[in-house]
Amino acid sequence: KAEDILYGLLNQDADNDNYWNMLANHYQHIEDPKGALSAMAIADIQGLLDAGADQKRLASMYGYIEAPEKAARVLGAAVEKEGIAEDAETLRRLGDLWLLARDRDGAKDYLARAAEVGHVEAEKGRQREDERDRRRADSHPADELLPGSFSNEAVEERPEERDEDNEWNPGNL
Repeated sequence: KAEDILYGLLNQDADNDNYWNMLANHYQHIEDPKGALSAMAIADIQGLLDAGADQKRLASMYGYIEAPEKAARVLGAAVEKEGIAEDAETLRRLGDLWLLARDRDGAKDYLARAAEVGHVEAEKGRQREDERDRRRADSHPADELLPGSFSNEAVEERPEERDEDNEWNPGNL
């Protein structure tokens, strides 16, 4: 019944990308991956898919039905158009898809870029962790409980801490 309703909606407004996504979701829900891929591919041909997440989803669907070359081409085009970020995970996936498609030359470039980007991402992650650790060290929760700070200039002496020669005497505490 849902399928009939969605086809009715598409007959009224075939340029509505939400209807195509809903039809693809419906087919995935009833475990019909080829039907889901068909809906997404038609939307892609009509130019209704976003360059980012929708293209990534379409590539995933091609990969699922064991069409790795088509999946690699769709995902690669999306990355080249800058619709999808060139992060290590996406580049590694592209390399893996080209390997599954038995195209080692296509895979080499993406896997090398994935390693390079992954190294940069890891370094940025370490820098963020170091900065977060420095901030945590600078603002230790115990600091909020103590009056003043730990510097000598901020320590205030109380009159009862000095002896009669006006010298500080820890014994008076």
